[in-house]
Amino acid sequence: MPRNPHAEEDPLECHRFLMVCPELTRLGIVPLHIRKSSRIEMQEEAENRLLADTGFEAVAANTLFPRARTEALEDAYRLQAEKFGFRAKPVALEVR
Repeated sequence: MPRNPHAEEDPLECHRFLMVCPELTRLGIVPLHIRKSSRIEMQEEAENRLLADTGFEAVAANTLFPRARTEALEDAYRLQAEKFGFRAKPVALEVR
């Protein structure tokens, strides 16, 4: 899949969103994402887009079941990481 040349603009395609933001959120830190034209996107907004993009829009916002949202987010992050996460070639990981 070709990478978006503006991947850093969209948090959903950025490794920091996929790897760092979930941990920051668990620690009670709310990441903010700077988008085009200096627009700020809140972490929850980005997560709602992620949920919608990965088929979990039913729990994207205002769900009565926070645990369902948490579980859906874990699955959504995993699916997104499969598309945009860093992958090293196995040969590059060989220890000599």
